[in-house]
Amino acid sequence: MRKQEREKVILQILDQNGAIDINDIENQCGVSAITARRDLEELDKRGYLVRTHGGAVKDDSTTHLFSFVKRKEKNAEKKIAIAEFASQFIHDDETIILDSGTTIYRLCNSIFKRKRLLVITNSLPVASELTKYQGIKIFLIGGEILPARKATFGPITSEHISQYHADKAFIGTDGISLKSGLTVRDVNEATRIKSMINSADKTYLLCDSSKIEKSSLYKLVPITAIDYLITDSGISDDIVELYKKNGINILIADIL
Repeated sequence: MRKQEREKVILQILDQNGAIDINDIENQCGVSAITARRDLEELDKRGYLVRTHGGAVKDDSTTHLFSFVKRKEKNAEKKIAIAEFASQFIHDDETIILDSGTTIYRLCNSIFKRKRLLVITNSLPVASELTKYQGIKIFLIGGEILPARKATFGPITSEHISQYHADKAFIGTDGISLKSGLTVRDVNEATRIKSMINSADKTYLLCDSSKIEKSSLYKLVPITAIDYLITDSGISDDIVELYKKNGINILIADIL
């Protein structure tokens, strides 16, 4: 089992049980005790857990970290397919805005091959992931940090975004429907995403099929405010045809 897969298993066990020991990792991941200890030591250094004799425990002060991990892994296959499909619309020498959604985060695995790219983001995981690549210049948007989202938010964030101009914005949402448009659970999310849309020449909404024709609390923008909707092949043919009849540029990513 690869290192990233082992880390995922370790964090899931910690989230469920609050603790893990070396034997658990050996049995679940099929690795030696030495490798298990090394994995725990690295996760401890990164702040995901607290090492103990023979294992590790989840630190209450880092509970918010698991929220992002859970959301990132939900519908993972769909999100990966959508992100890989969306990456074809990102080209060298462009300035792009990346939102803080977990589907957007998956773009990091596809755009690192770009030789020259300027990325504006409020997402701490996106910024951290892209710092590995020399060809990508990053502008991290300021504001208050929302631990559960691992991102900046609030009036300062929205104002900061409005000072930029980008070729393209890649955003997420909690729900999208023909009646309500794009909707989100948090008013701060609505304000920030509006700023991203207004700051870009073109907007791409990355949204897995489970959110199609669903509505959340706050109305964001009409569905016609986005240029492209990229979703996965889990969407029904009837919905696809309905959206196309209403002038929505809907693109379908096949799930591998």
